Amino acid sequence: MADTEFEQRARRTFRDQVRALAPSALLDVGCGRGDLLREAAKWGAAAKGVDPDEDAVNDARGVGLDVIFGEAERLAEDDASFDVLVFEYAAHHVRDLGAAMREAARVASGAVCILDAWYDQTRPAQALALEFDAWFKSVDRSMGKVHNRCPTAADIIGLFPHSSWTFDYAYYLSPKSVDLSHLEREMRSHASASPHARCFLSTCDELLDRAQPTGVEEAGAMSFMAHKV
Repeated sequence: MADTEFEQRARRTFRDQVRALAPSALLDVGCGRGDLLREAAKWGAAAKGVDPDEDAVNDARGVGLDVIFGEAERLAEDDASFDVLVFEYAAHHVRDLGAAMREAARVASGAVCILDAWYDQTRPAQALALEFDAWFKSVDRSMGKVHNRCPTAADIIGLFPHSSWTFDYAYYLSPKSVDLSHLEREMRSHASASPHARCFLSTCDELLDRAQPTGVEEAGAMSFMAHKV
């Protein structure tokens, strides 16, 4: 699915923040086909990626990027071997976030930077958007994919040793409403690929009925930086 305009802006702001750290060596965890790696190379960083999707790894290698097959919980890198580690919309695709953050803290000599989706649950349309997000992720998990809830800053802070790290983060709200007819088409298409399609279509209808009075808003974003002391 293509990024929304808000997600594109969130990526741009996040990458500007990462670039401001002036990394000489950067590891992008969950790099996909390497969009961030190409950009980081223009900053002058020695950029490397790791991803668990073999097709994405092969595509990235095919255009000359330094990408290896692997998982965030078991990084094949030496201690403190990268100035900066990045998880750009990747943390919610990690099987064991605690293990992934321990590995990130081991490998990073300077900072661990995380961008992920966020929902302001004080707003009814955002709280309902979080339920829709959970629905899509349940469908994915029924097909064997790793797709968990997006971590909050508090979740991540609790996984780092506080004596060795400091933290800063920001949340960005997207109050733009989602087109419910478009959302329904996406949900029905998504559910049809699951072996439990009938069950998911039933809960799809329930969620859409509940969305009529309040509407649903796009996901916001969380930008998180852990800095090594």
